[in-house]
This record gives sequence, C-alpha cells and structure tokens, in this order.
Amino acid sequence: MKTIIAMVVVAVLGQTGCVEDGPPTTVETETRDQRSLAAGSQLLFVVGSATLSAGDAAIQARLLAKQVTVIVRTATAAQTSDANGKAFVIISDSVNSADVNTKFRDVVVPVMCMENALFDDMRMTGTTSGTDFGTAANQTALSLPPAANTTVVTAPQSFAWGVPSSAAVKIATLSGDANRAAVFSYTSGATMVGGSAPGRRLGFFATGSTATTLTAAGWKLFDDAVQWLVPGCSSSAQCPVPTNGTATCVGSLCGVACNAGSRLCGGSCVPTNSVSSCGSACVACPATPNGTPTCNGSVCGFTCNAGAHLCGGFCASNSSVNSCGSSCAVCPTPPNGTATCNGSVCGVACNAGSHLCGGSCAPNTSVSACGPSCVACPAIPNGTPTCNGSACGFTCNAGSHLCGGSCVSNTSVSACGSSCVACPATANGTATCNGSACGFTCNAGFKVCGGLCVPSTNAC
Repeated sequence: MKTIIAMVVVAVLGQTGCVEDGPPTTVETETRDQRSLAAGSQLLFVVGSATLSAGDAAIQARLLAKQVTVIVRTATAAQTSDANGKAFVIISDSVNSADVNTKFRDVVVPVMCMENALFDDMRMTGTTSGTDFGTAANQTALSLPPAANTTVVTAPQSFAWGVPSSAAVKIATLSGDANRAAVFSYTSGATMVGGSAPGRRLGFFATGSTATTLTAAGWKLFDDAVQWLVPGCSSSAQCPVPTNGTATCVGSLCGVACNAGSRLCGGSCVPTNSVSSCGSACVACPATPNGTPTCNGSVCGFTCNAGAHLCGGFCASNSSVNSCGSSCAVCPTPPNGTATCNGSVCGVACNAGSHLCGGSCAPNTSVSACGPSCVACPAIPNGTPTCNGSACGFTCNAGSHLCGGSCVSNTSVSACGSSCVACPATANGTATCNGSACGFTCNAGFKVCGGLCVPSTNAC
C-alpha cells in the first residue's frame, strides 16, 4: 500500500522578496506546517501574579496540552537570565509594564508580548501610547487576510494593538483599521523601532480574560504564533516522532509522513479506522447505546454488542420487549403479568398472585383456571366454587350449610342443623327444621297434643 505524506509548509515573503520561514497564518501551500515543540521543552511565562488570572490560566492550559513544561514567573521576580535555555518567552498582559521594562528586550530567544505598554520597551513600536500602541475596546473580530473579518472571540473584549515598523509582518489587524496590528512579528535581525530584533518577536492581542473567550479561529492564531516562535529544524532527528508516522524536516519545518493505514488529522497520524477521527473530516464517531462505533476509513458506523441486535438503525437489547427478536416486535403487556423477550420471541412473566394458564396470567384464586392444571372448578348447588391456589373448593351460600361435602338448605328436614340429622316423620303432620333443630306442623284438621298430632275434635 502506498504511504501517504501529509505536510504543510507555512511561508511568507520577506522584505527582500525571497521566501523565508515566516510568521503564522500568512500564505499556505497545499500542505500544513507540522512543526511543533518537542515534548519536555521549557517555556517561560511571565505573569502579573502567582495566582493566575482566568486568562493566564487558559493560556497555561493551552501550552501544557502541547506536553511542554511551563515555567511561571511573576513580573517582579522574573530576571533576564530566566530566558536562558527556554524555547521562547511569553509576557502576559497581566503584568505591570514597569515591573518588566526591558528585561527581555535583548534576549536571543523568541518572545511573544501581549502587554501593549511593553511594545515600546521591546522596541517593537514607537513610544507614544494611543498612537504607537494601545488597546481597543468591544472587539470581536480581526482582519485576517484574505478574510476581511474573522471572529476570534465569543464575546466583546479589549484587544491590544501596535503600529510596528515597515520590517514587521502584520498578520492580523483591528477590524476596519489596517494600520493597527493585533498580531505582528519580526524575524531575527529585522529592523524594529530603534534597533534590530535579537531574536524572533511577536505581538499578540490577548488582554485580560480574552483567552477564556477565544474561538477556534482565535486559538489557531495563538497556536500558529507558538509554532512560528519555535526554532526551525535542520534534520528530522530534531522533530518529534509521531505515532503511526515518520518525522520529516523540509525547509527548516518539521513535518509528518503518515504510515500506510494511517492519515493526517490535526497534525497527527491516526489509523484510518480510528473512531475518534473518522474519514477526511476527522469526525468523532458518536457513541451507540448497546453498540460499538466503527469507522470503515471514510464514514462512521457501528456494530451491536453481544446481547444486543440491530433494530431500525440502533442496537436493542436482546431482552427488549419493545424490539424483540429479528423482527423487532413490540411484546404486548398481558393482564396480571409483564411482557418478556427471550431474545427471539415474546413471552409472559406472571405477577405475584397469578399463574400462567394457556399463555395468559390468571389470578391464583381463579375458579375458571385453578392450580397448575388450570382446571375449571365445578358448580355447587347452594354454594360458590373457590380456589386456594392449588385445588378447587367451595363455600356454602347464605341460608345453606355444609353436610357431607354438599351444601343443603338450612330448612332441609333431611339434613337439619350442624349435625345434619334427618327429622323424623310425624303422623298426621309434616316434619320441619328451623336451621338448628327439627320440629313439625300438624296437617289440616289436626292439632298438637302432647307432642302428637290429633284430630282437632279430640280433647287433649
């Protein structure tokens, strides 16, 4: 497979007309500058207070993300010698300019200055505040050729500006004012105001908390500025070795040659099937519930995890009652139970107090589906069938009582009272039961006399 080489070289036309390694965000060729700080490089960050402001903290975090060491010094404690051995120096807008003054004016290491009141002390501009340098309030965009206006912050901020010498490169200017540069640079040896640049110098617009509101375009300006400050390479051995690629050095700029099976994303080589940088747009493939994102080299996809299956563009759990089996059926909810799915077909789980009968859940006391055999309990004369959860039974209705496994009327003379006795026949009369004891009534023409029925004409 052919190795794909992706590298970008940033160049700017110098004042003499020859091409040199120039400042950030100027003219780009078809490839991108991959030069970066070597891991472990030391930077000097000069600030106003050891307790970092929100803006300074944002800048420090951005630098630390480049895997470098940031040495923080307050303006009052910083010494010129602190610049020795550093890749470059950044002077924050949070400093009091009088505490820094000319400490870093003559150092040979590159310097980025964000404090406009130091532009004159650094010989980057003239000495008149408001004319040669200053700040502009309520700014959101910069003129960044070829674009007339590029939004660099998410909310209005004050931007530092300076009017550099003609030897400087104006990378970005205030919107509507091409004379006031918000980002400008001098290459080493370039003629500044009152002297030559002993090393690379760059003015940057971020004041106060501006860094906390930078847009992607604003941070790109900062990152490109940092890249430009880094000394160029003379061989690939001086360039950081990328994962999945090979370091290169072309025209003093470090680059990357990605290995087969990898491609360039944001200055790094990532596998072509990387789900965090998929396709030519290097998009992060979204997480998929019950699934795993995939990348086929150009577009995102997903596979369903074990215990899940594909349903309508998503992964459903095999036990999902809303997407059961290969047909992704919705399992109906049964009375007295809960729908289930065994991974292929719908089923039923009966609630407590119910049991399964013919695919449905019947109450354990159901007389139409009693016990595990789901039998129908028979009708009982003078009674009501019952089910105790395992077997049929019955209860006698009001006005009846239990006798020998049957329900008989409380007035039955064949099963009278709790003893279920048969009431004896009475001559010339009829046996009766009052619900507890036997009795009798005499027939017409007879009367009770001494426990017997005698003709009504007889005397007792």
